[in-house]
Amino acid sequence: MRPFAAMRFKRPPAAAGGDPNFASRTVLLPLNGNATPVKGSAWSNTGSAPTWTSSNPPFAGLQSLELLGTTNSLVSATSQAILGSGDFGVELLFRLTSTSNSFRTLLTNYDADGLFSWGLWTNDAGQLYYYGDGAGLELFGGVDCRDSSWRIAQLVRQSGRLAIRIGKLGDGGNTTEVAFVTSNTTNFNSTKAMRLGLEGSYLGAPFFGQFAQLRISVGVAPSFAIPTAPWPTS
Repeated sequence: MRPFAAMRFKRPPAAAGGDPNFASRTVLLPLNGNATPVKGSAWSNTGSAPTWTSSNPPFAGLQSLELLGTTNSLVSATSQAILGSGDFGVELLFRLTSTSNSFRTLLTNYDADGLFSWGLWTNDAGQLYYYGDGAGLELFGGVDCRDSSWRIAQLVRQSGRLAIRIGKLGDGGNTTEVAFVTSNTTNFNSTKAMRLGLEGSYLGAPFFGQFAQLRISVGVAPSFAIPTAPWPTS
């Protein structure tokens, strides 16, 4: 046998850093100097032109979107918030720089009247806060995020368990589950828009800080590992 014959049909190794669940990502928005998604439809800007900054990046070389308590935000196409009735994950990298005792909007899913399907905020104690589910479900808790650290917020449903989780970039390990319900069967089949950084169409609870990446997965729950690099784009 020729020395290389046994290797002729060997499958090449997967590319380093690839995402095994990439097909399940319905939204992947890097926010690295623009609002062009890797997956999903383009997001539109509201208010004045977005401010992109290279200061205090979550990972070396990245830019982030800076929103400083104004009416600026990014709005999705109305079809991107269809999460279904099974497993899903909504993940967001953010840095909160305001220390005021105010609600700050991370991401909301809303209709033209400002009615919420669901949303993620930090509350007046700086904790991660979820509201929605059609019946006014509230979940909140965890650490005070008002220390200017980069963090990952996660809204996760896995086998009917709906939970919010928070982690600090650089800490290693996994995100921490701060609140949950054990049986959630709501069909998150919304065709409402999502807004990043402002509360619905009321334009309330403006965010104050920076956003780096947004990732939404349908049909699979995300990893709980705190990221050590930008999320893969393939």
